Amino acid sequence: MIRVMRRILFLTVVLLLPGSLFLASTAFAQDESSSSVVADTNPALAESSTTESPRATVAVTSLLDNLNLKGFVTANTLTSWLTLLVAIFAGLLIGKIVSIVLVKISKRYEAKGWVGRTRLFADAAGPARLLLLTIGLSVGLASLQMSEALRLFSTKTMLLLSSIAFFWYAFELVSVIEVLLKRLTAKTESTLDDQLVPLVRKTLRIFLVVFAVLFVVDAVFEKDI
Repeated sequence: MIRVMRRILFLTVVLLLPGSLFLASTAFAQDESSSSVVADTNPALAESSTTESPRATVAVTSLLDNLNLKGFVTANTLTSWLTLLVAIFAGLLIGKIVSIVLVKISKRYEAKGWVGRTRLFADAAGPARLLLLTIGLSVGLASLQMSEALRLFSTKTMLLLSSIAFFWYAFELVSVIEVLLKRLTAKTESTLDDQLVPLVRKTLRIFLVVFAVLFVVDAVFEKDI
């Protein structure tokens, strides 16, 4: 369980951090650009703006106003909140059941000595639980009334979680490719191909991480790359 949580945390940071830094740098650049325009057109206004509240505080306040969190809490009925609670519970429960089934199937293949099929099902347990939890959250959040900005934020968050589940499983599937390559290299007498297998595994995983980051920046943060 701890290993699974560490992987989820790692993938979340890997996927979310670059996009967040990219957005922050873009916003800062736009702010600097607008400030320079104000300074050129109205020096007095630019000078007075330096004595106002910090830009970060203003940005956070504006974001909270757009999300309308206070209205989000009061606008929804008890039934809507219970629907969200039931949807989360259902997502966790179904995810747990699916995970147990996948692990049992993998153990059957492991007993037969089928390493590739064992990894195929065992590695799907964690991503399946995360994906089903995301589906439960999506169903529950759909019953809630919220502002357009908050709805967009929740949709992007669900897309991010789904992306983490997908790329997590793809990341783990590299081990299946490694098993197949080891079977092929075991039939040869050369030791060079045996040394290439770990290199291929690392290359594929680095490629998946880079592709995942680019996908999240493009699809979740909607930034051209």
